[in-house]
Amino acid sequence: YFGFTKCPDICPQEMDKLTAVLRSLDGKGQRVLPVFITIDPARDDAPRLKAYFGEGEFHERFLPLTGSFEEVRRACRAYRVYFTKPTADEIRAGDYLIDHSIISYLLSPEGHFIEYFGKSLSAAEAESKMTTLIAEWERERYLRATLPQWVAEAMLGPVEVPKGRTEAPKLPPIPAKPVEIALPPAPGKARA
Repeated sequence: YFGFTKCPDICPQEMDKLTAVLRSLDGKGQRVLPVFITIDPARDDAPRLKAYFGEGEFHERFLPLTGSFEEVRRACRAYRVYFTKPTADEIRAGDYLIDHSIISYLLSPEGHFIEYFGKSLSAAEAESKMTTLIAEWERERYLRATLPQWVAEAMLGPVEVPKGRTEAPKLPPIPAKPVEIALPPAPGKARA
């Protein structure tokens, strides 16, 4: 989520909604690492973010991030997040609001975009969508890790190579027992 700690209403409401979604997902064993990226690096330095998230109102796993204005701008551009830059006078005065996109993103553990969630979704709707998407990702990950590559590609299609990369990301190994797969006999052949 992209926001700022001095936001009087929308950011806290969205963070409360995300906290409810995350707690529900935790109860299902679908752990997500929530990340908060400030769009106000002039005021949201590391100590401010630590204090804000240390108050205990939001999910305890939130990872708050800040950086230089240029780093924040690049992160916002990468996720197509709109935000207004305060003027030099506003920064000096220290009391300003920042207009920005109100969107949460779901990324894979490898950092690939899966889906976005706008302000209009309720916590229940967002949680339902995320539950389905996470289950689909886990199923695909399991199948690609346990099936022979040709079977996985026949079922799921080839692994998509993310833009700007020369090869598909490698999945980390899944610690599991080997799975035996019984393929149906070819037409006209009896099963042994």
